[in-house]
Amino acid sequence: MNERVKVTRLCKWACVAWLFAWGAMAGVEEGEIPTSRELATLTLFVDNDLYIGTDRYYTHGTRIALMLPEVKLEQLPWPYRWVATMLPGEGDDWLNSVGFALGQNIYTPEDTRVPEPLADDHPYAGWAYLATVLQHRNATQLHELELTLGIIGPPSQAGAAQRLVHKARGIERPEGWEHQLDTEPGVLVEYNYRHRRSYPVGDDGLEVDLVPRFTGRLGNVRTEAVAGATMRFGYNVPDDFHTVHLDLGGYGYEPDDVETNTFGIYGFLGAAGHLVARNIVLDGNTNGNNRTVERTPWVGELEYGIGIRYKQMHLIYSQVYLTEQFREQRGGHRFGSLILMMSF
Repeated sequence: MNERVKVTRLCKWACVAWLFAWGAMAGVEEGEIPTSRELATLTLFVDNDLYIGTDRYYTHGTRIALMLPEVKLEQLPWPYRWVATMLPGEGDDWLNSVGFALGQNIYTPEDTRVPEPLADDHPYAGWAYLATVLQHRNATQLHELELTLGIIGPPSQAGAAQRLVHKARGIERPEGWEHQLDTEPGVLVEYNYRHRRSYPVGDDGLEVDLVPRFTGRLGNVRTEAVAGATMRFGYNVPDDFHTVHLDLGGYGYEPDDVETNTFGIYGFLGAAGHLVARNIVLDGNTNGNNRTVERTPWVGELEYGIGIRYKQMHLIYSQVYLTEQFREQRGGHRFGSLILMMSF
């Protein structure tokens, strides 16, 4: 498939996602007072391509995130209160929450059996980090501003983690971690915007909702813009903003209706387009001392899955497909994402 066809398809993905977005925003009624989320939410994210039966590229990610109960602007600690004043939206219909997360991502070549990685294969890389976020939202809109600090390279312990898991599961040992990216501190600032619109189907709890999203990231680890949307459909779909797989960051949300709708089940389908200016696991260390591959600036994404909620528990499983992220890549990449949330 030539490059023009690839780019055309990626543009179509992005256009479809934004059509969802504009459809979601049409006719939205502003000013609705949301129910304050009085519970904290702890979320465990586990991404892995072993769910799909492969072991390559973005091969594993683990993230634990905690969102604190919501408060009014004047109750936020400084400097979160200062940050909130810079975000769109003010008044009694806007609420705020602070969150924290820690995690680790693991990236490997397609062929991990050779001690010397192939020149046209994905570099070995590990990324371990701590993050904090401010969420600012009303009943239909969510703004997030997140700061992430972490480390690329051997201190991330990605190689040790993968070898341990492979040994425990009887999988062949990866041999090339001595060639991973060098140690480099990582800084990432991320802004997320989401807008939810719900469409009830009858009077039996069935509904469809649309959640368009925009994400901007800036940092030496990744710099990109992402535009997409997710459609959810089912019984008692949670009135939150949809929790995405951890490669896009992610924090769990306590639904506003957790006290009135104790059970729900739904499916979802999402699409997005990524415009990537930098990805350290493909472009190599900032000092240029590492082997790199030629990054693809346009990446398309498709996600589909199922969610089940019962009282304060919420389980989501999805499969994610990404188009080629570097020129030498042979086909797209798929991985599974498991998310478990508990509000308390």
